[in-house]
Amino acid sequence: MSIKTLTEQILHKIPTIGRWQRKFIIHLFPLWLSIRGRHNYTNLARYGHYGEDTYRQNAGRSFPFLTFNRLLVQQSFSKNCLIAFDPTYVSKSGKHTKGVGYFYSGCAGREKWGLEFSGIAAIDLNIKKALHLEAVQTLHDSDKETLLAYYARTIIERKKELMSISNLIAADAFFARAPFVELLTADGFDLVTRLQKNIFLRYLYKGLQKKGRGRPKKYDGKVDPIQLRKDQFKVFDQAQDGSWIAYHAVVNIRAWKRSASLVIVHDLDVKGNI
Repeated sequence: MSIKTLTEQILHKIPTIGRWQRKFIIHLFPLWLSIRGRHNYTNLARYGHYGEDTYRQNAGRSFPFLTFNRLLVQQSFSKNCLIAFDPTYVSKSGKHTKGVGYFYSGCAGREKWGLEFSGIAAIDLNIKKALHLEAVQTLHDSDKETLLAYYARTIIERKKELMSISNLIAADAFFARAPFVELLTADGFDLVTRLQKNIFLRYLYKGLQKKGRGRPKKYDGKVDPIQLRKDQFKVFDQAQDGSWIAYHAVVNIRAWKRSASLVIVHDLDVKGNI
């Protein structure tokens, strides 16, 4: 199927798109993918059918990219999906651009002056592919809310569109913190993340409770990621060549003040040592 035909099919499912904007987008999307050189208004006018002013004016009009990409995902992906969320740093000099400031750059390993965008994508777990949904510029006011609360609000504000794909949000270890978890789970999302190394994990007590007064016993000791208790952790998956083995259990995360489904992976050497 050509890009033009695919674009036209999806646009017809969005009733808020007018006739002229539909015609312009059907022309623009194939042009974006075929243009050589810089993607600016001058080059769009050079290779496209319209004048430079037309491209500039239409760029200032709103377009429901999230809805468009969500329909593309639902048409192309299976239902076994999750939502990936990850902010990314973009270099930008000057002081007058809206939202410019110091943001963490993963490549540099430190904060740098520039812009930040939160990337939201859908991942099909069956075919191991991802499609972009939306990029949201970080316009955070530290006087009104924390950065984690802002990131959570970015997802929650798009709840209706995202929930139609999946309620699972995948994010890195930076987001494995109680404020972010609480805000997402309160709105019906589930977080899939990697815990930080200093996280305090506790076994859930499954034995008999003592009779009489007193608070029932809830926890049964701290989890040692290396020395796992076999009565709590069960083998979840393992490599055919014996290079790793994964264990699963439901444990309590003290910092979150809640229990979570946990997977711990042991990488093994040729002798079977962790």
